[in-house]
Amino acid sequence: MMQPCDIKTWVRQLAHALLIAVAVIIAESSSAWALDPQKAISQYVHQRWGADRGFPQRAYSLAQTPDGYLWIATLNGLFRFDGVRFTLFDTTTGSMWALLVDRDGALWIGTYGGGLTRYKNGTFTTYDRSNGLSHPMVRAITQSRDGSLWVGTNSGLNRFQNGRFTVYTTRDGLSSDYIRALHEDRNGVLWIGTANGLNRMVDGRFSTYPLSEGGRRDEKPVYAITERKDDSLWVGTFGGGLYRLADGARTPFGAAEGLPSEFVLSLQEDRDRNLWVGTQGGLVRLTDGRFSIYNPDAARTTAVHSLLEDDEGSVWAGTVDGMERFSSGRFRRYRMVDGLPSDMVWSVFEGRDGGMWIGTDEGILSRFRHGAFDRYQAPGWSHHTVLRAVYEARDGSVWTALDGGGLVRFKGGTFTTYTQKQGLSNNVVWSLCEDADGALWVGTDGGGVNRFKDDRFTVFSRKDGLAGDVVRTIARSRDGSMWFGTNNGLSRFANGAFTSYTQKDGLSGDLVRAIHEDADGDLWIGTLGSGMTRLRNGRFTAYRKTQGLPDDVVWNILEDRHGRLWIGGNKGIWRVDKRELNRLADGSIAAVSATAYGRADGIEGESAGGSTPS
Repeated sequence: MMQPCDIKTWVRQLAHALLIAVAVIIAESSSAWALDPQKAISQYVHQRWGADRGFPQRAYSLAQTPDGYLWIATLNGLFRFDGVRFTLFDTTTGSMWALLVDRDGALWIGTYGGGLTRYKNGTFTTYDRSNGLSHPMVRAITQSRDGSLWVGTNSGLNRFQNGRFTVYTTRDGLSSDYIRALHEDRNGVLWIGTANGLNRMVDGRFSTYPLSEGGRRDEKPVYAITERKDDSLWVGTFGGGLYRLADGARTPFGAAEGLPSEFVLSLQEDRDRNLWVGTQGGLVRLTDGRFSIYNPDAARTTAVHSLLEDDEGSVWAGTVDGMERFSSGRFRRYRMVDGLPSDMVWSVFEGRDGGMWIGTDEGILSRFRHGAFDRYQAPGWSHHTVLRAVYEARDGSVWTALDGGGLVRFKGGTFTTYTQKQGLSNNVVWSLCEDADGALWVGTDGGGVNRFKDDRFTVFSRKDGLAGDVVRTIARSRDGSMWFGTNNGLSRFANGAFTSYTQKDGLSGDLVRAIHEDADGDLWIGTLGSGMTRLRNGRFTAYRKTQGLPDDVVWNILEDRHGRLWIGGNKGIWRVDKRELNRLADGSIAAVSATAYGRADGIEGESAGGSTPS
């Protein structure tokens, strides 16, 4: 197969740019699509529904019914979401506050002034004061182990059992009649969040559970309660932060521990034991004792009123101006919020130690290793400097190709620049590759290809037999020959001479952008707008969109251990089995079936192109 030049060089994302760290991560998967706790929140697939997508609503509560629909309680009514469309249900009760799906699959709705409503089999049934409910403003609902419902209102706690309400108030021991949160734990203890702190009911008796050190006067309203898999109870307060209750101990969490706001509105533990915390200062995840804040836009802070983990393991957040979804996807992405110097990535190269060298458009050479990004910058580089290609040579030198700045070597902490003054044929460099003798081949934009050996440049151009003087990609074959992709076709250099091929010889197109030799010795050539070509035993076979390829633009080609080709083009990343491509070439089938990956898999942009060999 191709030698070092073909090692994993992706990625330029021209829209909403992100770094897809090479083909190794493409195979990432997670059980039942649960959120991988090893990923930063920013690396999850993130989708948002707001005014621009037809949902300019404040989402106070979220629930999912057994049929898969997502339900959202808003000030403007009850919405159902099928993944594409929002449907507003007119229950004539106006604003909605709380949602619960009971064990029978019925949806219970707490309204702001319209009482308690049950939705089952297409029918709404409403319960209000005339049925014994203590108050028409319902803030919280939970279901007991015995099947009864506990309903928190603005005027007391209600138990709904066998069609009848039983009401409890401060006269029965509650610290406040204003109920904001409810949860029954595994031991059958009912925990009640009130306007004056936390209460609990054990064996039918109420008691207060102080959270503040300052006594009852300092108790804050409790807005959220959840029980985690380790049996600890977590309590979110409005102004007093977050508390963990376990083994008789109370542990507070606030700004000092990394919480962005002490006004906690919602809590949700996911199936991987991450605790998600919705605050007035945004969304937070607690993993292994550490808080991480989701803050993609520092200028926009979004209060998170509600949280839900759906059947697929995705986490939904209901915010002040819409709804957001976080899912794992198949790809792990890295952006500036994760330490990447820039979201515009031109090239990636895997070094000998497994670290990734990354070239960006911000004049910074970056190295990703052990989960962190290091930065290196040569004197004179600015945020306008574009590193089009990165390549690590066998002697440990890291070469970078600049857009107008020539060729730069980084070795031993020192940068050395080579331009036309030192013999380089053109200062705009597109591609790099080392040959079997340790010489570096440098593809330029109009100056042909340069061979750099012993600090000297030897220039080859069209007059020497090269197909074209714009050399966009270079690769080395296992037989030691060098292949060059140009704007005028494909060239092979062996035994001191060039042999060139164009569309007249069977290439699908002359604008060559990718070259890859597979494990079987076949050469695969990607073009700009003309599909892909296989070279086998001296014969070319062309493949195009009309034969099943998702795109005729092919920027990169890589092969995995299962004999599948991974392609980066203007329509994202796609995968096709070589056996199908070979059967198509033999005439056994009329088209191939490719698998395309997009936003739902973790790819935000559409263009996946690079400039060093694919």
